[in-house]
Amino acid sequence: MIKFQHLVLRFSPRFIATEKRSYDWCIKNLQNRRKRIELLLFSLKSKLDINKKSKIFEIGTAQGLSLLALAQLGYQAIYGIEPFGPARKISKMLEDDFQVKLNIKNGSAEKIDLPKNSVDLVIAEAVLEHVKNDKKTFLGVYRVLKKGGGFYFTTTSTSCPSQGEIRFFPFFPWYPQNLRLIIINWASRKLPFLVGYGDTPAINWYSRSKIIKIAEEIGFRKVICRWQLLDYSQEKKTFKNFVKLIIGKYRFLNFLGDLLFPGSAYLFIK
Repeated sequence: MIKFQHLVLRFSPRFIATEKRSYDWCIKNLQNRRKRIELLLFSLKSKLDINKKSKIFEIGTAQGLSLLALAQLGYQAIYGIEPFGPARKISKMLEDDFQVKLNIKNGSAEKIDLPKNSVDLVIAEAVLEHVKNDKKTFLGVYRVLKKGGGFYFTTTSTSCPSQGEIRFFPFFPWYPQNLRLIIINWASRKLPFLVGYGDTPAINWYSRSKIIKIAEEIGFRKVICRWQLLDYSQEKKTFKNFVKLIIGKYRFLNFLGDLLFPGSAYLFIK
């Protein structure tokens, strides 16, 4: 079994939990992360009032690569939390090497230790599916956001049969939730290489209707999905991004985009 695990990692080197990745991986991927953050901010600025002095907080920041990209882009008030100690150690190395302050603390998504109405933008990429109490996380984000502030997050989707949370289980997002939980918790305990050696497997899976319901219950005044949020005209000129651009242009095609492309992304506005 050990040989099989090494074989999987050899041919799928990217399939490992982000917080478990190395310092060298961070350095290699910094430029791409910076480009992605630039594109994200380009899109968010059309929906939110964000400037270089805006307070930006990231949940589950791992080694702090996104915060480092923000610092290099001139953003001054950046903060983050990450529960995995080795990832925070790498963030300290990045701070020293790039002479920036990332302000990453030990913390969990369910307990955000920030003042009420104090943050302009909260970011959580591939985090919500892993938290034990996602409702508490949403409530905590709402509490710390300023009025008009935004919560941008990427997470799982039950619409697309493809996903990156567990290997060798085709159509996994379409399984009943109870079956998903049984399989992914079993894999986490017995065959952790199937879930990228992550300490917290993806237990939360979201449909668009579930996301909208959560936002309405908590009190967010607006929900924007990825097709109306991200400007794919600014991405590389590939056939995939051309398809995404068309899907975003015509709302009646959004359901097709959710079916074709794994994962999801949303902006909640308070």
